[in-house]
Amino acid sequence: MRVHIVCYEDLDSWILGKFAKKLRDELIRLGVEADISKIPDQTADINHHITYFFYDGKKSSVDTMMITHIDCIQKTMQIKKQLAVAGMGICMSRETVNQLVEAGLPKEKLCFINPAQDGLIKPRKIILGITHKTHHDFRKNPNILLKICDSVSPSDFSFKIMGSGWDKI
Repeated sequence: MRVHIVCYEDLDSWILGKFAKKLRDELIRLGVEADISKIPDQTADINHHITYFFYDGKKSSVDTMMITHIDCIQKTMQIKKQLAVAGMGICMSRETVNQLVEAGLPKEKLCFINPAQDGLIKPRKIILGITHKTHHDFRKNPNILLKICDSVSPSDFSFKIMGSGWDKI
C-alpha cells in the first residue's frame, strides 16, 4: 500500500507541514510506503490531503482529508461537497464530527483522531490548594498529603498551602 500525503504548503513553514512529515515518518515506520507532495498522485492507493481547505474535490484514488475546525457555514458546505468524492473526512475532535453531522454531513464519512502531542510544549502543573491550618489532634488528617505526594508526579502537580502548622509536614 502506498499513501501519498498532499500538503499544499511548504513543509517547513507551519504546523501543517509538521503534521505531514510526522505522518509520513510514522507510516514508513509501520512499513507503509508513504511520500509527500503538493499535488495528488493518481497512482497512490490513498491520497491524504493535509487540510481540506485547499482540496479541490476531484477524485484521484481514495481521497481522505484532514479537517481541523469549522467556524462558518461556507466551510461546512465546502466539506459537504468534498465528501461527495472523498472517502473520509478525518476530524481532529469528536466535537467537530458531531458539528458536521448535525449540519447534515454523512456520519459514515466522518471520523476523528485526536492530534498527537510531540512534547515540545509542556503542560502547566495542576495546582492543588489547601487553605486551612493544621490542628494538634490531627482532626483534618494533614498527613494524608504525604500519601498523596507518593502517588502523584511532581512534574504534574504543585501544592499551594495557606494556613499555620504545615511546616513540619
